[in-house]
Amino acid sequence: LLPAGVLIYRLDRLLYANPAFLARIGYDSLHALEEAGGLDALYVSPLRRAQQTAEPIAKVPGLELVTIDGLAEIDIPLAGISQIEVDAFFRRAAQRRLGEHWSGWPGGESFRDFHARVTGAMASLLQRHDVACESEDEFRVWSLPAQKRRIAVVAHGGTNAVALTHLLD
Repeated sequence: LLPAGVLIYRLDRLLYANPAFLARIGYDSLHALEEAGGLDALYVSPLRRAQQTAEPIAKVPGLELVTIDGLAEIDIPLAGISQIEVDAFFRRAAQRRLGEHWSGWPGGESFRDFHARVTGAMASLLQRHDVACESEDEFRVWSLPAQKRRIAVVAHGGTNAVALTHLLD
């Protein structure tokens, strides 16, 4: 799982987002992947920062960038509002009771829906490569095909956290 973009937070608000650095992360990831033996598949969130991070990686001959809507970050209704309004939104939302966080960000996608979307997307892309879940009782046990494939997913912090817990649960 590869992170999309570079965002630096100071506890309660976004301080810096450097779109020019997105390409650099992609190139650094590309070099690391080349050293590890390359890739067989590249799956990417539809959001711009993930697409930009994946662009340099997708330049590997024979590698196709596959966009999967289910890999997008949790939907938060922030389009078209000022930074001051964004800061106020997150301050208010962070003060909610812990149990209310399952509802997601106010006015946005619920965390339960987000979790179902991301785990569904992961199950689908793993199934494409014949990776099967053998048990769902207490813990998941994954069965790998005889011919192992190297798969990269470029997504977001929340998406990657859900995907990892799904794979390791």
